[in-house]
Amino acid sequence: MGHPRQHCRKEAVVAKERPLIAGVFTNRLKQGIALGSDPTVEYGLGIQQTKEQPLTLTQVNTPSPYNTYMNPGLPPGPIASPGVASLEATLNPSATDYLYFMARYDGTHIFSKTLGEHESAQNGVRDKVEAEMAVEAAKPEAGKPAANNSQPPSPSPLPN
Repeated sequence: MGHPRQHCRKEAVVAKERPLIAGVFTNRLKQGIALGSDPTVEYGLGIQQTKEQPLTLTQVNTPSPYNTYMNPGLPPGPIASPGVASLEATLNPSATDYLYFMARYDGTHIFSKTLGEHESAQNGVRDKVEAEMAVEAAKPEAGKPAANNSQPPSPSPLPN
């Protein structure tokens, strides 16, 4: 059987968040709530999500012994090699009322006490990522002048 420390290591990038993340996993395990940890899905499928390509519902619903959305408790084995700081965090998790957290894609997380708060956080992060991607898509490519959209395009030469 796995241990919450493996999940803490895969989830926690910011040192001060490790005990809080460990506390969330501890709370969920004690209350019989599925861990719902994205890294377990990624591990089971051999993929890594990015902010441009987050996990899909199909991926989250793909059966795997490691998928903690589908399987209660801990996965059958480790999904990573935890560092000393993650081991310490799981031995001394924060006392918290949080039951959920989600990544902001900058290494930090948003912590929530209720599913409603968690879903709101997910929507906010998704909206922010989509807005950032739209801004990036609207930028001209490096080294190319910005398109002048005020003039119609020139006609293409006819083939000979």
